[in-house]
Amino acid sequence: MSLDPLSPAFAIAAAGALVAGVVRGFSGFGGAMILVPILAVAYAPAVAVPVLYILDLVLTLPLAWRARRRCAWREVLPLVLGHTVALPVGLALLLIADPIALTRVMGVVVLTVALLMALGLRRRATPGPPGTLLVGGVAGVLAGSTGIGGPPVILFWLSGQDTAPTMRANIIVYFSLAAALTLAGLVAAGLVTAFVLGLTLALAPAYAVGLFLGARAFGASDDRLYRWLALGIIGVAGAVALL
Repeated sequence: MSLDPLSPAFAIAAAGALVAGVVRGFSGFGGAMILVPILAVAYAPAVAVPVLYILDLVLTLPLAWRARRRCAWREVLPLVLGHTVALPVGLALLLIADPIALTRVMGVVVLTVALLMALGLRRRATPGPPGTLLVGGVAGVLAGSTGIGGPPVILFWLSGQDTAPTMRANIIVYFSLAAALTLAGLVAAGLVTAFVLGLTLALAPAYAVGLFLGARAFGASDDRLYRWLALGIIGVAGAVALL
């Protein structure tokens, strides 16, 4: 597979990277939900997943560094632990499962989360360690197999009582740690190829510009707007994955 910057596939991928960056910079999540389905269709899921994680890990480090002081580490760390334990299962699925089936799984999972949030699902208290680890485990399986491990974790925090800045900080720090772990697994599985690195480098400017624009826009939002925009992001991404 060769990279052609003038091809329609790359043009679509670059546009997707810009939009995904805006969404990720604003909400703290959602980049994978938009970019992975687009890259999976333009290239392949085995290309989409490592490209996303390299882009996200490298370019969102400034966001994660600023968010570390506001995030709730007592919730973030158990989720990361569950993600780590379950990640190999997801990576195994990525290597053996049908690409179209994986893309459809993305859509079903994402739309399910959107429906639950639209119905007003909220939790009154933080689950204990077993429940938090389980949420992280589900996210780890999805992250390794589809590149979209966010929906269970996003539901976990959006269904709680935290303010938008705290939720955003939790999500940003979690995804940075999870991205580092997932990327290590992808390297070990031999999925970070020369083509993946070239495509990542080519898409980096669009994603970086999107991150900057999204982070600037977050300052103008409030809690209610943040929740509804987050829900809209989830729903649109799920619909794209099912197309």
